Amino acid sequence: MQAVVFPQPETIALERVADPTPADDEVVVQVARCGICGTDVHIFRNEYMSTFPLIPGHEFGGTVVAAGRAVTDVRVGDRVAVDPNLYCGRCDFCRNEQANHCRNWQGVGVTRPGGFAEYVAVPARACYRLPAEMSDLQAGSGRRAGRPRARRVWRGRGRHRHPGGDRARLSIPASEGTISPVWRSSHAGDGEPAPL
Repeated sequence: MQAVVFPQPETIALERVADPTPADDEVVVQVARCGICGTDVHIFRNEYMSTFPLIPGHEFGGTVVAAGRAVTDVRVGDRVAVDPNLYCGRCDFCRNEQANHCRNWQGVGVTRPGGFAEYVAVPARACYRLPAEMSDLQAGSGRRAGRPRARRVWRGRGRHRHPGGDRARLSIPASEGTISPVWRSSHAGDGEPAPL
């Protein structure tokens, strides 16, 4: 597959890389759109906690094309947004509902391969099904003008209930760092991955 890669700080390349395969608890997402934000610029400049080479891209959505043996919540064919923040769930901070301080935090497109590729393997627990009315543009990047942001879609599980069932969905406008979509998968229509 093709991917945008930061081989080293302040260097960018379009490279052929191996297709990802999912671990037992992961899915492979065929990326439809991926946005760029200020964090990507900091990573490019080596001002963040990333190591190189790296496939960046942490604001993306797409379609699940493969699933590991232990995956039950997401199915092949589901359109999803991916929460790039991967918390361990085991450290003291995570167990005390302070996951933003997780001692073992990983970030899709920050500390592991991200969405500036045709495919990306991510933990199934980080995937959120998209409503049919949400476009790929909204799911992968959107603009700041109040459009829903799929990567910020949040579904309460267990602790938060509403009369319509056991799930709630909250969409929040994009962060100030988001500027515009930059990657469209070759599977999004024209046959070639290309910057927008």
